[in-house]
Amino acid sequence: MKTFTIYDPETGVIKRSGYCPDRDVGLQAQDGEEMIEGSSDFRTQYVVSGEVVSRPPMPFYIDRDGVAIGGVATVTMLPVGTVVKVDGQDEVVVDDGVLEFTFDTAGEYQVEMKKFPYLDKTLVITCD
Repeated sequence: MKTFTIYDPETGVIKRSGYCPDRDVGLQAQDGEEMIEGSSDFRTQYVVSGEVVSRPPMPFYIDRDGVAIGGVATVTMLPVGTVVKVDGQDEVVVDDGVLEFTFDTAGEYQVEMKKFPYLDKTLVITCD
């Protein structure tokens, strides 16, 4: 049996991995995909130059993780194109590396940030 990883050669996104009999390993990739031998984890890795590597951490800086109602929390250094959701809603695509948050209701807010190849990141901002 051989382990394999199937990935998108344009982006390095790992589509799937598994194992099969040695004779079938060459049959695993479909059109537009490439295959390399070995296992991988699509959540934490991707493929660069035919090698499975760790996805880098999401770069960012947040000036505070708690704000008063009406206060502003600013996240900077985000990669352009980062998709941000607050509590699973209100999707925003960052176009300049900066995002400001203002809340009018007290509570804890889950801020999800996604931009491949970076690891997904979730912040919690508390509003009092």
